[in-house]
Amino acid sequence: MLGMDWGCDHPDSFPPDQDMIHISPHQGAPFDLHVGFELSRMQDKQTGPLRETRSFYARRRHHIERFLDKISALGRQEISNLVYDSVQARLAFTVENGGKDPSLDRDLKNVRTLSLVAAGCGGEQLSAIFRCLLYDYRHWSGGFPDLLLVRAIANDSDGIPSGLVDLSKYVGESFSPEFQVEMKNQLGAAMLADEEFLACSKVGDSGGTQFRSSRRVLQQSRAASTKSHSMDDLPEKLQLTFEGMCVILECMMVEVKSSNDRLDPRQEDWLNVLDRYGDARVCKFEDSKKYTRRLEKEAKAATSTK
Repeated sequence: MLGMDWGCDHPDSFPPDQDMIHISPHQGAPFDLHVGFELSRMQDKQTGPLRETRSFYARRRHHIERFLDKISALGRQEISNLVYDSVQARLAFTVENGGKDPSLDRDLKNVRTLSLVAAGCGGEQLSAIFRCLLYDYRHWSGGFPDLLLVRAIANDSDGIPSGLVDLSKYVGESFSPEFQVEMKNQLGAAMLADEEFLACSKVGDSGGTQFRSSRRVLQQSRAASTKSHSMDDLPEKLQLTFEGMCVILECMMVEVKSSNDRLDPRQEDWLNVLDRYGDARVCKFEDSKKYTRRLEKEAKAATSTK
């Protein structure tokens, strides 16, 4: 994650158990990832001394805090560069050692988009997000807002906004017209597949289309992980300038709810954290017919009171 040093500081109260955290190169995460931070009394529950659990955060406290302080202090261009440099370092390691990184192909295809989002969020908001995930991943891995909205505004030499930047020209990647056409074609092909057609149930005895779709995604991921890479796969670094103008990036997190739905506690927590250092909103929607009827009732009520 963004070039963080994941070495372990072993507090005196903890035995050196790093060997139990990483025992296989095929692990997707350290074994203690889901161990959240907490204080507990080891002896007498009423008066015994409080001790920290051997959590993911506690084992790496020094490295995590140093990393979060570094992120918070970075400017927008520096954050964008850090994302790019992290992907570049992973690519160089993979090319040099001939290893396989299942997520590298995906990140290479979206490195400019990732840089855009990171710069739009800013260092303080990113630091707050990472702090939550590193402190207790099991709790904070759910409830994140549904949508991420991003826009780029071009400022002229006097710092006056001159309009929105076309992301397809500025970033490319998934914003490009070619990518949109490709996704549309893939969606059409998927709808013609047997498991998506001929009255197949969505969830059958063997998992139905949901199971087969998951299997297809896994096969695609495995195919990507076996692809050989070279340093030529890395696109150009994203610069916060466009056609000679400075680019200001803005991001907003949006939780989408129906008119009669409520936020659960984790969703409320995330919105509070995100809105402290950026923009986070709740978008509620309702059926158009119900909305029309409600407006008619409100109009009648307003007329009768007059």
